[in-house]
Amino acid sequence: ILFSGGLDSFAGALETLSTSNARIVLVTHRSSQKAATRQGHLGRYLKHRFPGRVLQIHVMAQRVGTAARDATQRSRSFLFAALGQVVARMFGANRQSFFENGIIGHNLPISSQVVGTMATRTTHPLALRKLEHLMMMVGDGAGATIRNPYEWMTKTDVVRRIADHGAAGQIREAVSCTSIREQNTLHTHCGACSQCLDRRFAMLAAGLANEDPADMYGTDVLTGSREKDRSRTLALDWTRHAVRLAAIDDRMFLSTFGQELTRIASGYPDQGRTQVLRRILDLQRRHGRLVRDALAQAIRDNAEHLVRQELPDGALIRLMVAGDDPVEPAIAPDPRATAPAPQQPMENSSDAPDLILHEDRPLEVFFSEEDDRFLISVRGLGRIEGAAARTACMMKPEFDEDRHRGLSREEHRYVPTGTLATRASVSKEVVAQHVRRCRKELAQFHHQLFDRPPARPLLIESEGRRGYRIDPDIRVLKRDAN
Repeated sequence: ILFSGGLDSFAGALETLSTSNARIVLVTHRSSQKAATRQGHLGRYLKHRFPGRVLQIHVMAQRVGTAARDATQRSRSFLFAALGQVVARMFGANRQSFFENGIIGHNLPISSQVVGTMATRTTHPLALRKLEHLMMMVGDGAGATIRNPYEWMTKTDVVRRIADHGAAGQIREAVSCTSIREQNTLHTHCGACSQCLDRRFAMLAAGLANEDPADMYGTDVLTGSREKDRSRTLALDWTRHAVRLAAIDDRMFLSTFGQELTRIASGYPDQGRTQVLRRILDLQRRHGRLVRDALAQAIRDNAEHLVRQELPDGALIRLMVAGDDPVEPAIAPDPRATAPAPQQPMENSSDAPDLILHEDRPLEVFFSEEDDRFLISVRGLGRIEGAAARTACMMKPEFDEDRHRGLSREEHRYVPTGTLATRASVSKEVVAQHVRRCRKELAQFHHQLFDRPPARPLLIESEGRRGYRIDPDIRVLKRDAN
């Protein structure tokens, strides 16, 4: 078990020991003395409670010299997995476990500020799958499988497991905060990072606030003053994101997170895509409802202070109450995938829409061209930008005219390659390259969804010297459709 000393890894070790006769090895990365102290305390608790069944191995791995230029968490899971594999081979174990709740594992972007390399992929399903494949290759086919038993749990589910197994008193000893440098004996959590927000709301939702005193946080998560713009922005984005998830419909869920959902689903190659997407939506909605209900209770508990304006201007609940639109998304929708809004919730309707592209239906495509910036978004499939989208966008006038005239498929025109080259001020060879790139990217998206390439090139058709044309059967979407 990869044991960080946080709530999730502690809950996983505790549950494993409480529900089986297994012996476990806790593999701990000792990144700092502050982290080592809490890791050691929780390890000793488990050893004392389950004598003879727990071995804890501390591994020191630190950067030496100047401060790291890269402040992201991209290599964290690689380090942990490598340590776990080494220890697993030493003891002949065939499995290593990352215990992390699914909200953190899936890590849907809450705003543009945490999209990309700054967003951790430590226990992302696709990352774990690729790490396992890599470790097997390094070990010549021998190695421990990598699993996350908590991948379909919320943080609230996790902390409830700790209480259910009689260790609620240890909750305050487990530290979730990512700001290790700001921790001290009095304040073990900063109250400003996303991990602190996740932890505090989970405790409130689980009814375990007494085991997680507010004074443990440098900034009270709900009522403390947030002086820094970054702290206020992160707290608002995180909370609004969760509240929005509580009631998000299928169409908006997919249109906002389409690219991320495709990646998550790729981490479950043995399961049907629609089934996985439904499980993701259910998990995220449950998380959102738990946060929303905890927030509502906090507002009720502090109603008098709010009315009297006694809370700091930067307090989270004051910011949420005062917000013009507390559920407005912090990031623009991603047109990569979407579905029509259902009349009823999915789980209550046998006619609910599928969450992925129908392979046998015409493509639904959105075209955009602004200041020589080209974009094509195919509903349920993916988004193409830049040069790969250029040729298709430049054929749109002929397509629109033929469609307006009501021409049949056979009558839709092809645009000669030379004409397209002149429009783009490039050579015919470059036009052909752009078409190949567009087809290749769409084929890759198709393969991710259906585990096979498309039966024919998507979107752009060609016929020898006649040139290229947009598939006459597509349906053109307007911007507001996404």
